[in-house]
Amino acid sequence: MIIRKATDADMPAVISLLEEISLQIDGIAEHRDHLYILEVQGAIIGAVGYEAYPPDALLRSLVVAPSVRGNGYGRQLISHILEQARIDGVRDAYALTTTIPDLLCRSGFDEISRSDAPEALSASEEFRGACPVSARLFRIPINSAK
Repeated sequence: MIIRKATDADMPAVISLLEEISLQIDGIAEHRDHLYILEVQGAIIGAVGYEAYPPDALLRSLVVAPSVRGNGYGRQLISHILEQARIDGVRDAYALTTTIPDLLCRSGFDEISRSDAPEALSASEEFRGACPVSARLFRIPINSAK
């Protein structure tokens, strides 16, 4: 198993995974600089990324192929992207979800009101309507000194 930065050649596989489970693909290409993939035996089975809104970030595109769920890959991807964001100087990471609130909580996120989101996040596709209004917002501090 390896987690590595996504390349242009990886994008069709990532988009296919996202579409397979009806996750949003709008804006993914624009934020590929912060997109990572999970490979097992040469097959792309997961991905995660973030959109930078300095000093914060919005996690996006967390996906694990349905056939390999339950093996801890989601938590490994979250841990990896949070470490990358920390290295990049992100202060707080946010995530919108309708499907994985328990995973986010187990990963250290706390649920907050959408009205408490930083103003800069409103520029994201997710906040502008790609995620339903029913999506819950979670936050985790990753660089409290910033």
